[in-house]
Amino acid sequence: LFRSRRSATNMAVTRGLLSKDLGKPSSGGGYAQQIREHARRWGWREALGCLSDMKREGIDASVISFNAAISACAKGGGWEWSLHALNQMQLHGVQPDIISYSSVMKACERSGHWGLALHMLHVMSASHLEPDLISLNTAISACEKGSQWTHALATLAAMSQAGACHVSPDVISFNAAVSALEKGNQWERAIQLVEDMRSGSLQPDVITCNALMSACSKSEKWESALGLLTEMGASKLEPTVVSYSAAVSACEKGEQWERALNLLADM
Repeated sequence: LFRSRRSATNMAVTRGLLSKDLGKPSSGGGYAQQIREHARRWGWREALGCLSDMKREGIDASVISFNAAISACAKGGGWEWSLHALNQMQLHGVQPDIISYSSVMKACERSGHWGLALHMLHVMSASHLEPDLISLNTAISACEKGSQWTHALATLAAMSQAGACHVSPDVISFNAAVSALEKGNQWERAIQLVEDMRSGSLQPDVITCNALMSACSKSEKWESALGLLTEMGASKLEPTVVSYSAAVSACEKGEQWERALNLLADM
């Protein structure tokens, strides 16, 4: 108890000293810098406090200030406060940009709110903002974390369709989709997706192979898992503990005890 109180007191003292160091901003640019500093040092409450101070002093907050506050909320305050900051931005007549929406989507991804992340994607398009690679990958990752493989594939497919958007999927896009399929026990679709990845001149990395091997393991496809482990060596990809663990698990489920023991010896 005493340690907890001492920690809280030290934190308050530190914040007071830092506030003295930062000083009182006198312009929109100064506030924007201070909001970024608050996000780096303390978190979201102080960043939102700066926005309130700007309103009280009649200083117009720019898109940079709001984006910094949204980012701070996304890191420390959760998706609710990120959305609150975005709403405040619109109420102040400041048009959100791709960074604004992407930061809210990141908060949604971290908290498992995949539906809201996809909604933000639609709001961007309705606002005549073209989603970039970061926002689209965040949407796929949110679907993966929410075990929504159908929505993950739909978002990836939209990236690949001509005219749908001008962003081509990268390895991160495919990795998130493969992981979504792995969580959904869709090993055949996962294998096909990796083949599509290769046909698009993208080479799978260790993360891709690990997710695919895990998908094969869950479906008791030990032959496919061992084949992938062999392919990794041929492709000069260094298998990790996760790689071997997935292969061992696949052999165990397939009652291939000798192969499992050999893999454990190779680790």
